[in-house]
Amino acid sequence: MLNYSTLDSGESSHVVYRCLVGSRVYGTHHANSDRDTRGLFVLPSTAYLGLEPVPNQLGDEKGDHVFYSLRRFFELLVQANPSMLELLFIPQEFVLYRHKLLDPVWRNRERLISKKVVDSFARYAQSQLKKARGQNKWVHNPWPEAPPQRLDYCWFLALDEQFKPLPLKNVGLDLQLCHAVQVSHSPGLYRIYHIGANAQGVFQDGQVVCHSVEPGQSLVGLLQVREDLFEIAKRDHRHYWLWRAKRNEARWRDQEQGLLDFDAKNVMHTLRLLLSCRHILQEGQPLITVDGPDLALLRSILAGEKSFADCLSLAKKLLQQCETLADSSGLPEQLDLHWVQSLLYEVTREWERLYVR
Repeated sequence: MLNYSTLDSGESSHVVYRCLVGSRVYGTHHANSDRDTRGLFVLPSTAYLGLEPVPNQLGDEKGDHVFYSLRRFFELLVQANPSMLELLFIPQEFVLYRHKLLDPVWRNRERLISKKVVDSFARYAQSQLKKARGQNKWVHNPWPEAPPQRLDYCWFLALDEQFKPLPLKNVGLDLQLCHAVQVSHSPGLYRIYHIGANAQGVFQDGQVVCHSVEPGQSLVGLLQVREDLFEIAKRDHRHYWLWRAKRNEARWRDQEQGLLDFDAKNVMHTLRLLLSCRHILQEGQPLITVDGPDLALLRSILAGEKSFADCLSLAKKLLQQCETLADSSGLPEQLDLHWVQSLLYEVTREWERLYVR
């Protein structure tokens, strides 16, 4: 089965395109910027008839270098995916390799753009703003290395406190001397009885274990276990440490020192996407390498010279401009699916003629 290492070796006939992407192409790079690449690979048509799963994309662990299958590339172009449209219009000086098989595609680049860009670019921009808020929360509220424990999401409702919920870890009740009994029709709610030295305890390996209780045993209160919050905490903890493992530390220094209250890079890319969408509707192709006042704006965001509120206001203004421009744009509402498929077939067949024996 094809893998990333095979494609990245530079010796695979499956690779038909590779280019630089990211800040070094946009013009927003600095000394610590990553060198990111994207590419395309072709699979024989028979690969899609087999029972083994066919990869849509292959890349390194950090996601700095990624290859998309040609089929996935066209599939995303039909959806007006911003990243795929950028691959089509990367300036020649940033193209590392392009097979002549792709000439028919590149000659028809303008026909691979539709008015769907307004919706796709807007959705992507909004997701980036949401991501900026979420990661800002992570910066100022980091998760500890130790994973969450179920006990942190348990509350005790004592009888003498009229069932006022208190964090279980603050109660001081020795649960080794108690038994738990599930309350009927109430998931996560247990009656807690004090048993004494013969008790088998409430928790075993972090899980609540119910035991029988003889008549006359002393009821001391209720235990509420919020499994829903515990699962959310485990998920957020996992996502946080995945993000920490992959992030560029230099990028987050200003936020962690309190100099910025949002992820400036994500917000900058949000505005860049909307500028690119506007450029598509005005000029018929995305804005890749930015210069002039637009570049000055993006750099000012990266430098922390714009507030989050200012950036949100500008994003809203650009969205409105794009929607207005779309009304008078000569772009088709959507791509001709039959024609796009014919391009995919043409390139695949020619690749098979050259390389499949």
